[in-house]
Amino acid sequence: MALTLRDLTVANSGGNGASNQPGARVLIMRNEIRQHGQHGLLLSGPQEAVVLDNHFSDNGTKQFRPVTPRPAAGRQGHHILCRGTSGVANSLVIAGNTMQRAFADGLALVVFFDEADGVTMHARVINNTIEASERRGVTIAGSFGPSHNRVTIDVSHNTIRHNGAQTIGAQAARPLVTQLIRDSYLRLHIADNDCQDNGEGIVLFGGLGPAEENVLDGTVIGNRITGTPRHAIRVIGGVGFGGYAAQRNRVRVTIGRNRIAEAGEVPIFLQGGIAEGQETVTDNAVVAQLLANDLPTVPGKPSVLIERWAHRQCCTCGRAHTSTYQGKRSAAISGLSGYSIYSQRCNPGTSPNEHLPGKFYRAASRGLSIL
Repeated sequence: MALTLRDLTVANSGGNGASNQPGARVLIMRNEIRQHGQHGLLLSGPQEAVVLDNHFSDNGTKQFRPVTPRPAAGRQGHHILCRGTSGVANSLVIAGNTMQRAFADGLALVVFFDEADGVTMHARVINNTIEASERRGVTIAGSFGPSHNRVTIDVSHNTIRHNGAQTIGAQAARPLVTQLIRDSYLRLHIADNDCQDNGEGIVLFGGLGPAEENVLDGTVIGNRITGTPRHAIRVIGGVGFGGYAAQRNRVRVTIGRNRIAEAGEVPIFLQGGIAEGQETVTDNAVVAQLLANDLPTVPGKPSVLIERWAHRQCCTCGRAHTSTYQGKRSAAISGLSGYSIYSQRCNPGTSPNEHLPGKFYRAASRGLSIL
């Protein structure tokens, strides 16, 4: 069944501006979709969908903040929410749209926790302008619950600016319920986007607990990232979260030819694993290739920081700071030369006022740090 919405103004409803029948073929073209209580456009399990040359503005007027079963605070009020469902192709093209002032995210591409395992989704997001979302410009989740998903997303040639939290936030596995996600695969191509004045730049996660053996394969190529008070690019293999472990999750990423300026923190931050509390975080990894990026100098900070493992509370001194994971090395870098490499450990037995990082081991010149 083919559904078409073309050349209309759709405004001021209490719910979603427009939605589809699952399994339909959908064309949404040259509409103005604005001021809806929840999402501007909800695409749930389309066989194929093309969203072309629309103008979205001021959606999410009800400012609905649901609490997920996790529990965790959420937001509803995206301009476009695409939900991948089982049993259909979930093939999407989102091109040439303008999205302004969403209560949540400009665009969300996700697979929800109530789906069967093995969802597939393919999406191209090209030549859009996404600006002034209260949270992220683009959210991508390979899975919020089911295992064995296969998701491929291309985000290219977009202008993404003035969004509150992040330019793009993507994860292979992020459970919204306490079921284990295993073997979710997310393939990302993020290229030639103009990212201006967002709260943070491009953020990639392999898996948040409970999560095992999930993989994000990515290329982050040719983007311009300016004016972020935090990191321009941040990558984490696995995150122990809410009392649940993250184990054997991977992010494999090529980061090349990006132009970064005016970053408030370390421009590129790579981290094998991190725990929110006392969760198990083992054998997570980031494998990254960095090639020909134009990076700024941040006073007192390296241009690239690699952290093997971190925990909010140190097991030896009780203070919240970086510790070195004493296990399998979880960050590998290729395509770099002439950088400083050092490792860091905690000095136990010091008072809070005297607490300093452990001895530094240096080699070569400066610019890259491994913790």
